[in-house]
Amino acid sequence: MNDEQVKNELNKAAVGLNMDLSAIEQKFNEIREQHNFGPEQNVIAMQLFRQWHSQMRNSSGTENVERKSSGTDNHTVFGYVVAVDELRDFEEYNRNQLTAEIIRDSNSAFNAGKFARVRKTETGYEVSQVMNNEVLTRPLQNTELPESTMEVNGELIVPIDERKQTPWGENKQYGHPKPKHNFRRTAHFIGALEGKDVKYYQIGLKGEVAQNWNVDVCRAVYIDVYATESHLDSNNLYNPDLSTITYNDELENPKNVSADIQTMIAENMRGFVCPLVNLENYHMNTKGRSAKERIVVTDGLVTNMYMNPNSNGNRTLYISDMNAEYDYDDPMGATPCWVPEHVELDFGIGSQILVIGRTNQSTNQETGELRPCSINVFGVIVLNRHGSPNTTPDSGETYTGWF
Repeated sequence: MNDEQVKNELNKAAVGLNMDLSAIEQKFNEIREQHNFGPEQNVIAMQLFRQWHSQMRNSSGTENVERKSSGTDNHTVFGYVVAVDELRDFEEYNRNQLTAEIIRDSNSAFNAGKFARVRKTETGYEVSQVMNNEVLTRPLQNTELPESTMEVNGELIVPIDERKQTPWGENKQYGHPKPKHNFRRTAHFIGALEGKDVKYYQIGLKGEVAQNWNVDVCRAVYIDVYATESHLDSNNLYNPDLSTITYNDELENPKNVSADIQTMIAENMRGFVCPLVNLENYHMNTKGRSAKERIVVTDGLVTNMYMNPNSNGNRTLYISDMNAEYDYDDPMGATPCWVPEHVELDFGIGSQILVIGRTNQSTNQETGELRPCSINVFGVIVLNRHGSPNTTPDSGETYTGWF
C-alpha cells in the first residue's frame, strides 16, 4: 500500500467520522509508532486503523472515544496459538471450599473474616462481618445483595476477601464481597514480538476475554498484549485485545509464512517434551510443580477414541507410542487422554497426533493401586490424519483431579 492509497483511506475516514484530517492522520501515525511499523508495513497498520475506525463508528457518540494511548508495555506479537486451557471459574471453586468450611465450623470461618452473615429486616438487610478482629454490624446501604450471596445451612452469607496483603502489596479489596465469578484460562502461544526471537509464551486470560476467547489454533495471527519487561523475561503475556485480532491470511499483503508447527513446538517447548514411554517418570518429577510448569508435550498413535462425553464432559482418546510393542495381554494399555469440548477432534483411529496437556495419575478406589498416567489435554495437533471421529459409548473412566 503506497502513501497515496493511505492518504485516500484517511480522507474517507475523516469524512465518515466528521473529524479533522489532521486528527485522523495523527491516529494512524500513533498506530505505526506503537507497533514500530515502517512504510513497508502500511498494510498491517491500515488493518489496525480500520479496526479503530470501526470501533469509532459503533461508539455511542461520546466526545472522548479514542483508545487510551499505548505505553512501552503494550506490544503486538505475531505467531500461533497452539493450545488453550479449559475455562475455569476460580470463584466457583472458592465458594465450594467455603461452603464445606462453613458446614464443618461456621464460627471459625466467620471469625477469620471469610464471610459475612446477612439477616433480613423489615427495612432491608443487616450485615455482620469480622474486620481487623472486630465484629461490625450495619444495615446494608444498597437494596440489592451482592451477586455472590449464597445460602448455606439455611443462612444467607456473602463470601468476603479476607486477605490484608497480596503479593503486590496492600489488598484494597480487604473486607469487600468477592465477585460471583473469576473466569480464567491460559492460551499457549509460539511467536515473536517485533524484532525479537520466536519464543513460547503463556497468555493470561481473565473475565470476559477468557469467556469469549475464540482465536483460531495454528493460524498465523497478530495479537495486541500487555507485558512488562519482567513478564517478557518469564514468557508471560496479559490482557490481549480481542477487538484487534488480525489474521495474517486476511491481510491484503500477508507475511510470507510456511511454519512447521510441530518443529516450532519441539524447539520452543523442548523443556516439556516427553515420549509416551517415559510419561510416568515425567509425572513423578513434575507433579509437585505449579500448573504452568507441569505441561507435557508428547505424540502418539490414536488406538481408540470415545466421542461421547463422559461424566466430566470430556471425550477420551487412547494413544500409544508408535515404536512400542503391542500388548496382546492388555490391548487397552494405551495412554488415556481426557479432551474437553473446546478442543476440536477431526480425525480417526490410526491418526498420529501431538498432544499438549498436563499429566495426571489417580488411584483405583477398589485396590488402592495407582492407575497408569493419563493426560488432561488442552491442545491437539494432527500430524498424520486417518479417517474421521468414531462415536462410541462412554469409556466409563472418570478424571477426578481439579487441573
